[in-house]
Amino acid sequence: MKKAVFLFISVYFLVFASAAFAGDYFTGKIGPYFPEERFLDTGFNIEGAYGLDLYKMTGIENLAIEFGLGYYTASGDDYDLGNKIDVDLDVISATTTAVYTLDLSGPFSLFGGGGLGLYHTMVEVKESDPIFGTYKDDDSDLKLGLHLVGGGRLQLNNQMDLTTEVKYVALSDDMGGVFLNFGIKYNF
Repeated sequence: MKKAVFLFISVYFLVFASAAFAGDYFTGKIGPYFPEERFLDTGFNIEGAYGLDLYKMTGIENLAIEFGLGYYTASGDDYDLGNKIDVDLDVISATTTAVYTLDLSGPFSLFGGGGLGLYHTMVEVKESDPIFGTYKDDDSDLKLGLHLVGGGRLQLNNQMDLTTEVKYVALSDDMGGVFLNFGIKYNF
C-alpha cells in the first residue's frame, strides 16, 4: 500500500511540476486545522497548489483549476472505560479544485469552488490499560474525499496576492474537517 501511495504522489507531483511551464499561478497556504473527530485537538495544515486559468483554453473568464498537494495533522486523547486512548492523525492530500473568482472594486476579489481529492490517512492509536499495559495500532488508508473552498484575495501587485480561505473537507471516518488558510499567490 505504501508503494502505491508513493507512486501516486510521485506521478501527481510530476504532473503538477510540469504544468508550471505552461500555467498561470502558484499558491502556498498554511493555517490551523479543526478536525471533525470530537477528541482530536486543533491541528496544523500546509498546502501548495498550481492553478491553470481556463480562459486561455476555454474562453471562460475567472475560472481556474488548481492541482494541490497538502499535509495536515492533529492529535488528541480520549478515555474508554478508564483506559486512556492517544490518537495521532497525519494526512497527505492530492486535490483538484475548480475555482471561480469574482472581481470586486480595487485590489480585492472573492473566490469559491470545490473538487475531489485523494487522501492518504495515517492513524496511530495507543491505548493504555492499567492491567494489560499499552497497546499500539497503526493504520493507513487511501480515501477519496470532497472539498469546498471560499475566500478572498488582496492584490499587492501584478504578480503577488495575499489570500485567506476557509476549506471544508468531507472524508470518511471523521478524518476531514475545516481549515482556515492564509497564503500567498504568485501569478506567472
